[in-house]
Amino acid sequence: MARVLLVDDDDQLRSMVTQMLEREGFEVTEASNGVEGLESYADLETDIILLDMVMPRRDGLMTLQDLLASYPRARVIAMSGGSRGRASWLPIAKRAGAVGVLKKPFTKDQLMDSLAAALANPWK
Repeated sequence: MARVLLVDDDDQLRSMVTQMLEREGFEVTEASNGVEGLESYADLETDIILLDMVMPRRDGLMTLQDLLASYPRARVIAMSGGSRGRASWLPIAKRAGAVGVLKKPFTKDQLMDSLAAALANPWK
């Protein structure tokens, strides 16, 4: 099964999503912010990245841009439930190169559908 890098500052959400994914056979690596996410991806180059857009230290958009600059074939699904002064992070992330978006809160089915679509994307 696919390897997933989950980057989110919410410990509870990371734990819940990791459990969901592991039950479905995914191998999951967690990072709590964009800096850790970049370091983890450099070490692992996972099949897909679930990336929160609103995080301290390094927001998701900056992390997305850095990931795609260094790894243009990285598959990133942007996640967000907030805006912090922006209309919405998700359309911005999509324009910046995310292969998919997930609005929080999301269901297990929405998560699995997003992962399946992103992993099937032939151009990455």
